[in-house]
Amino acid sequence: MGRAAKQGVEQLSAELDEALRQIAALESEREALRTSSGLAQHLFDGFALIDLQGVHLDVNTALCTMTGFSRDELVGAGEPHPYWPPEAYDTIREEFAKDLAGDIRPAALTFMRKNGERFPVLVAPAVIRDQAGAVTAMVSTIKDMSELTAARTELADSKARLAVIASNTPDHILMQDNQLRYTFVINPQLGLTEQDMIGKTDYDFLSKEEADRLTQIKTRVMDSGRPARFETSLVSKTGQDEYFDGTFVPRFDARGKADGLIGYFTNVSAKERAEAALRESDAQLRLALQAAPITMFSQDHELKYTWIHNLQVAMRPEDIFGKVRR
Repeated sequence: MGRAAKQGVEQLSAELDEALRQIAALESEREALRTSSGLAQHLFDGFALIDLQGVHLDVNTALCTMTGFSRDELVGAGEPHPYWPPEAYDTIREEFAKDLAGDIRPAALTFMRKNGERFPVLVAPAVIRDQAGAVTAMVSTIKDMSELTAARTELADSKARLAVIASNTPDHILMQDNQLRYTFVINPQLGLTEQDMIGKTDYDFLSKEEADRLTQIKTRVMDSGRPARFETSLVSKTGQDEYFDGTFVPRFDARGKADGLIGYFTNVSAKERAEAALRESDAQLRLALQAAPITMFSQDHELKYTWIHNLQVAMRPEDIFGKVRR
C-alpha cells in the first residue's frame, strides 16, 4: 500500500471514530432527554422542551391541563406558542432570547388558556448543551400562579379593609408572636408609636411590674388556648395612669398549636376618671351634708321621694321612699 493510500485510510479511520463518538454522544443526549421527558410527565408543574427555533419537542400532561391545549396541539408548534397572548408576544420573545444568551433566571409572565383566559405563570428555564458546550435546546418548568395571585389579592383587600377599620376605630388592636414580640399594632397607646412596639416585648417600654403582669396573663392564654378578659392600668410615657379593658385571644398555627395572641382593648381612662371624680364629689357632698342642719330630698317625676337627708319628722326614711307626700 502506498504512503498516500495509507494516509487516506488513517484519515478515514479517524473520521469514522469521530463519527461514532458523535453518534454515541447524540444517543446519550437523546437518552438523557427521554429520561428527562419521562420524569417531567410526573411533575405537578408544566414542562416544555423547546429547540433553538422555538419548536416544542415535548410537553407534559400538567402543561396541557394548565393551558387547555392537547399534546398534539403543542408538540411541533413553534412561535408564537399557542398559549402566548398576542399582547405579550414581544415580552415573551425577549425573555426567550435572554435565556439563549445565557441570562437565565425565572420570569413572571402571562400565558393564555385555550379558552382565551389569561393567567399568571412563573417560568424557570434551563438550557441543554452538547459536549462542546453549545446550546442545543431549552427546557422550562411553568408554575401556574393563579391561586397564589388570587390569595395575594385577597390578602391585600383584607389589609385595605383592616386599614379602613383601623383608621376609624378608637380601640387598640395588637398581635404578638410566641415570644410575645409585637408583630402588628393598631392605635398604639401610652404615647407609643408602632416603631416603639414592633419587634419588641412589653419589657422594652413598660415597667418590670407592668410587664410581668401582662406577660403572666398572656402566657396563660397561650398555654390554655382560651381567651381571657383583662382589665388593667398602665403608666404612659408622660407618667399618667391609663386604664384599659379588653380581651386576649390565642392565635393558632396550622397544627392547632398556639403560636401567639391577638389583643383587642378599649382605653377607658376617661370613664375611670369621670367615675373617680363622681365618687369624690359624692363623698364631699356627704361630708357637707353631715355638717349642715338642713333637710334635703329628691323626688321623681311622680313626686315620689327617692332620697332624703336629715329627716326632721318622726318618721323613718324607708316609710317615705317611693311615696307621695299627702
